Amino acid sequence: MTQDSASPQGQLVSARQITPSLHSALLDALRRALVLLQEKGPTEAGVRELRVRDWWIVTDEGELCVEIFLDKGFIENANAFGGLEARTQLTLEECAEFHASLLETDILDVFGDALQIRVGSPGGEPFLREAADFRAATGLMVEVATWTKHQNRDKFVMLLKEVSESSFVLAEGPHTFPFLYNDVRVARALPFHPLSAKPSRKGKAKAKAGNGK
Repeated sequence: MTQDSASPQGQLVSARQITPSLHSALLDALRRALVLLQEKGPTEAGVRELRVRDWWIVTDEGELCVEIFLDKGFIENANAFGGLEARTQLTLEECAEFHASLLETDILDVFGDALQIRVGSPGGEPFLREAADFRAATGLMVEVATWTKHQNRDKFVMLLKEVSESSFVLAEGPHTFPFLYNDVRVARALPFHPLSAKPSRKGKAKAKAGNGK
């Protein structure tokens, strides 16, 4: 991925610059980089289990940074939301090894130098991107921003009611709102929201690695 794909100036410095194609291209590049590291033979055994869940530009304590979210997939758990439980217990060493491997590529060149790069677990309000991510949040309140407007809205905080392989349904009282995954700009679960269906699983501590490029 080259800098020119980010913006006319070749530097991605704000979430407002992210487009659907850019997000998908960079997510694919990050996932390929992880696969190459796994095939090469990582130092930390746990790196072989890692998955790139999502990435986004966020504000953390007033500072803009790129968050690259990792987990180790899901396990079936009848007591968990949607019957799936995310494996989000990562070590700092696992995150740091992937971060270091990214520095050996040009993938991160798309970001402006002022942005910090952080690699870690999804945390207590996990970002959602694929069907399994949403399934594991079924019954929770979620915050969803879409690429296109729906009934003159592109931001929703509602209950995640249903999930299928290609779409999901949010509910607000008796009203339901269907969405396709490819229309999701950014989404995250809000397990500590007072309207979530039931008490959430314990929040997962983030393991951050090597801020900065």
